[in-house]
Amino acid sequence: MSGIVAIWRRDGAPLSHDEVVGPSVALAHRGRNGSDAAVLRDRALAHHHFWTTPEEIGERQPVSLDNGRLLIALDGRLDNRTELVPQLAPREASVSDASLLIRAYERWGESCFARLLGPFAACVFDQRTGHVVLARDPLGDRTLFYYLSDRALVIASEESAVLAHPEVPRRLDETTLALFYAVEAPAAGATFFSDVRELLPGHTLTVGQERSELRAFWSPPDGPALRLGSDREYADAFRGLLRDAVRCRMRSIRPAGVLMSGGLDSTSVACLAAEEMARASQCEPLRVFSWVFDELAVCDERFFMDAVVERYGLEAHRIVGDTLWPLRDAPAWPHDPGRPHLGIYRLLLENLCREIKATGTDVLLTGNFGDHLYSGAERWLLELLREGRPMAGVGSLLLCLTRRGVRGLRSDPGLRRLASRLLQPFRGQRRPGGMPANAKSWLTAEALDRISGAESCDQDGLGEVGRRFRLIATPWAAQSAPLGTAQANRLGIEVRNPYRDRRLVEFMASVPRHQVYRGGLYKHVLRAAMRGVLPDRVRLRKKATSYVPLYNRGVFERERDTARALLDAPDAWWPRFVRREWLEGALREPLRPRDDGAAALVPWFCVVVELWRRTASPAELATMRLP
Repeated sequence: MSGIVAIWRRDGAPLSHDEVVGPSVALAHRGRNGSDAAVLRDRALAHHHFWTTPEEIGERQPVSLDNGRLLIALDGRLDNRTELVPQLAPREASVSDASLLIRAYERWGESCFARLLGPFAACVFDQRTGHVVLARDPLGDRTLFYYLSDRALVIASEESAVLAHPEVPRRLDETTLALFYAVEAPAAGATFFSDVRELLPGHTLTVGQERSELRAFWSPPDGPALRLGSDREYADAFRGLLRDAVRCRMRSIRPAGVLMSGGLDSTSVACLAAEEMARASQCEPLRVFSWVFDELAVCDERFFMDAVVERYGLEAHRIVGDTLWPLRDAPAWPHDPGRPHLGIYRLLLENLCREIKATGTDVLLTGNFGDHLYSGAERWLLELLREGRPMAGVGSLLLCLTRRGVRGLRSDPGLRRLASRLLQPFRGQRRPGGMPANAKSWLTAEALDRISGAESCDQDGLGEVGRRFRLIATPWAAQSAPLGTAQANRLGIEVRNPYRDRRLVEFMASVPRHQVYRGGLYKHVLRAAMRGVLPDRVRLRKKATSYVPLYNRGVFERERDTARALLDAPDAWWPRFVRREWLEGALREPLRPRDDGAAALVPWFCVVVELWRRTASPAELATMRLP
């Protein structure tokens, strides 16, 4: 991840030194390979370079055309170069992604962004029209934040850099705080600060001298559901898309590594990456990086990891995670003025990144967000019946019985949904009503009132495929994907997520639900696609690993005093949003191995918001008060 800073004095005043330096210093950690800026009288466009692809080496952004009348800064990667290069630079196979983008903009204008595939955020100074144009990829894997007033436009890759501009107010957005405690994504475009906005995924913002316009340049695919001839065809299509997603993310200056747990998602990425390296005749083995546990055996996945390492001859690097519990050394964590820390297991990633850097690796593929692809499991049996395949449904239920026993069969989501549908006529009509009594039961009345009016992701007018796409590409995912990469980026690592490939997401939004869940196991299409590629020890595993014991070791054991000191502060914010009796109850007993959701996240969010306040500077605290 590189970084972008842009400032435009819309009132025509000349830029001051502080206006340029403050935001740029706040993004200095993104400039591993230096930074450059184009500075005019009333505007500046700066780029902090982190070269990770071969075509970027030596490139100085922003890039320009038309004697500097067109300037573009890009943070991201274009994954459809094979389509773009012949159209835009047919004699320059090694042209950089930023140079491709500026030529695309010159030819197609703002419509060019709909033609791009991959994670990107871009800022364009188009002096031919007098406009500044911002764009963000449809899945939101790169970020742009901005402050817009009649006097100034301030743009940056992180909130903290926007806040570093002397004219940007630091008023807290209480609705965003309430949604945070409610474990909901912020309202569209909102941040923790009322005057700082985030550009929405798949949108452009065009700012002129007199007016600005926010437009969607992309919308979710919403055609008919995909129907192929057999399970094998679905599996082959999935494997081809995942292989392409892995291949394009391995385009790097040095060989990429893989963050590999023992789960299906990351091990599948590792297997395909190893095959890709072999196909490219690379002699060195693929490096995989993992954390393991010597004391907390239930968290350890070496049994599954070793099967992949041995089959493909991988170079395995591991750190022991037993002592990297949540909240360890929390007061010494780096402070982000723009938001609280979100990652419960941030120390695992941070220490693993140091191990990765020691090997000379700077690009890391992950299995993150694989779980997001498999929505709608409760409808797998109904869809098989609608397709006229009742025997396939019976066979899957028998396989579930064999694998998971009577208890597993009774909890099968498809069977439960079918039974509910059949019994519905005998249950009478449902009583009308709004939110269930136990929904968000931890929130105070004030918090519930605030979130009730928050703008949600609009799915009106979307068909079935479009709604499923929104379920996969959730606002939470769009928020957390860049945050995870930003943490690694501070340590000189670029994280790439194959399961965030838009082609793969679109495919999974359109396939029948019986490709999501079958025979008592989730991820049916992935398991079928990886037959013969992924060792069966992993491919057919039934249970996911829980890190709850590590959470308990931190929050309930080693750092209990730290957590209590933060939560018991007399001026703490959380009591305005979270019911005190609920939080006390949640902190009374350690979590069970399968506890998740509110039981873990809400106490954690209460703690990290208070930690955010305690590590803020006096100047920040003076402007971060709740009314």
